[in-house]
Amino acid sequence: MTFSSHIIYIDDAIVAVDKPAGMPTHPGRGCRGVPSLLTAVRNHVGEWVYPVHRLDSGASGVVVFGRTSEIAATLSQAFTARLVTKTYRALVRGWLHGEGQIDRPLGRIDRDGEQEAQSLFRSLRTWSEPWSVRPFATSRYTIVEMQPITGRTHQLRRHLAGVAHPIIGDTKYGDGEHNKAFREYRDCHRLLLHACSLQLPHPITGELLTLNATAPALLT
Repeated sequence: MTFSSHIIYIDDAIVAVDKPAGMPTHPGRGCRGVPSLLTAVRNHVGEWVYPVHRLDSGASGVVVFGRTSEIAATLSQAFTARLVTKTYRALVRGWLHGEGQIDRPLGRIDRDGEQEAQSLFRSLRTWSEPWSVRPFATSRYTIVEMQPITGRTHQLRRHLAGVAHPIIGDTKYGDGEHNKAFREYRDCHRLLLHACSLQLPHPITGELLTLNATAPALLT
């Protein structure tokens, strides 16, 4: 598969990419020797591009870059002003029914204090698997759609873990026994979190642009 297959949208202002799971968005500490999405996009378009937001290394889905620093600044302002709608899918432990809002402050990752944090959720599908994760004879799971209202570090992962529905494959906030079950029975070795859609005003025209990345099979 060539990198061009990951390009969702490209014009003179932006490049939108479907990031593979396991690829860090930016080069950085702890990613030495691992190619980053930023580097791959720069190599593909043959020029410098500018990061606007990030997606966890383990997650997949839509990421947008500006093709100039000015465009990137305009896009960053749209994120800050909450003019961007981000929609994710996640596979979580247990049955999470209905829809609603998780409103739980989150501690800052790199300093003291908390920040307000809100995420919308909607249950898409629930089911049971025949494998046992003690003390239960079978295991329950839900595919859930998520929309973060705020944009805190690891917000969706921490919010879902905080309501006892951690994302499968999350080795930091998740349930190790259920992660192990998915590795053994589904040969799944990734974080099951996918940024499936991003809606934002185009930085030049102002037209609402919808960027979609097809969810992997385990999230459908």
